[in-house]
Amino acid sequence: MISWLVWLGCTEPDCSTNEDVVGDGIDQNCDGRDGVDFDGDGQASRASGGIDCNDNDLSVLARLYYLDADQDSWGDEEQELWLCPEDVEMGLQNGMLAERYGDCDDERDFIHPNSIEVCDGFDNDCNGLVDQDDNNLDSLTTIRLYEDADLDGWGNIEKSQLYCELENGWVLNNRDCDDTDANNDCMNPDCHFGLCNTSFTFNDEQFDFALVPAGTGIIGSPSSEAAHEPEEGQVTIELSSDLYMLTTPVTMAMYEAMVSRTPSMFHNSPLCREQMDCPVETISFHEAALFANTMTTAFNQHIEEEQRDHCYACTEDNICEPIQTFTTCRGVRLPTETEWEYAARSGSEAPFWTILGDGHLNDSHISNDGCGRDWMLENGELLENYGWFCANNIGDLDDPFYGSKPVALRQPNGLGLFDMIGGIWEMTQDQYIDERPLSTTTTVPVDPYFPIYNPQLDAIVRKGGMWGDPPSDLRAARREPISLDYQNGDVGFRVVMRP
Repeated sequence: MISWLVWLGCTEPDCSTNEDVVGDGIDQNCDGRDGVDFDGDGQASRASGGIDCNDNDLSVLARLYYLDADQDSWGDEEQELWLCPEDVEMGLQNGMLAERYGDCDDERDFIHPNSIEVCDGFDNDCNGLVDQDDNNLDSLTTIRLYEDADLDGWGNIEKSQLYCELENGWVLNNRDCDDTDANNDCMNPDCHFGLCNTSFTFNDEQFDFALVPAGTGIIGSPSSEAAHEPEEGQVTIELSSDLYMLTTPVTMAMYEAMVSRTPSMFHNSPLCREQMDCPVETISFHEAALFANTMTTAFNQHIEEEQRDHCYACTEDNICEPIQTFTTCRGVRLPTETEWEYAARSGSEAPFWTILGDGHLNDSHISNDGCGRDWMLENGELLENYGWFCANNIGDLDDPFYGSKPVALRQPNGLGLFDMIGGIWEMTQDQYIDERPLSTTTTVPVDPYFPIYNPQLDAIVRKGGMWGDPPSDLRAARREPISLDYQNGDVGFRVVMRP
């Protein structure tokens, strides 16, 4: 303990008494706070070894402060100071004093009792527990890992735990339907918790598809929806045929299995590089179309009795255009905007499909104001349980938690499709038109689709939002344009094919 005072010596060697008569000039209990108290305010004068700044003025009292070297408004208990008003004013102006103590590390301003415990190797909240040993650990800085008891690289969705880093025997994915048998995978249609309707493997990489059944549904949004845009006019549409849709965005590993390269911005991220199961990004529409054609060829090799045509015509310069019969093409292709939104809604008319239904935004938080942690929908569910967006994406480029995340770590929607909310913007096949003709239709359009006509100039629609966006951009109706040669770390794609 340091002090700016010079204390009187103790006259009682054993300091055994708890009583100390103020004003007798003797420090009976060795607390250094006794001496002559001329004004009777309970504080002995400094001249007699006390703390009173002015022992002739009852209104002038010394106050207890703590040295705050890191200026985080929490002081070090071992650095106690009794100060006079003029001393306090000078010290507070410099930000070096605090009225409360408990700072267990007065050299780092992010460590104090009111701090949030995060994964950084420090006891941030000064409760004696560090990182995942602390029950108060902020889940937004952790990785949710799933137990891999059979060590086949696939995790058990029913056994998960928050960790600060990758751990042996635990994996990032949650798609093992039998964690006691390393040979049981999603090739079995009954596996994947009913989410995998069809699968095939190419170059040791598995591609799982979920069924999107034909039917009618709503696309767009009403004018009453929070964050509604004029171009999102609501309309009832019909899909005339069932559709198989990849259960996740195309991953880095899937893309590499097909085209033998990994262009993604985040392929070296600590969360992505082990299994390469983050969405592929930094590719253009033309590259996505080439991938789809290559996947069609691979599918034909996998199932020789069922041959499918390519859905894109690509030049030697790798400029691709959809064929005229695009929507009825049975090869692998990008979804139309209508197909994507119909699948994302999974029967819901709300902005988000959720387990409880009625997943609406709060009117007061529709843009970046909605990026606070624990962001809640009006039905009480947390949006971060369904996708990655600005509220559960933290840090900067040097932070392992920044940017793209592995697929299939959030709750899938009612069709078994993961990451339709946030994660990565997904390309669709439709040409971007501000005012869709659908908005003024008087009949129910069947398989609506607006093809691109100029692969050099046209823009296409992207859907779903991504890891850095506010909640308003994650709505099912939200649509944005991108050029066909756009390449960045915020846009990827998933593919579909007709049965």
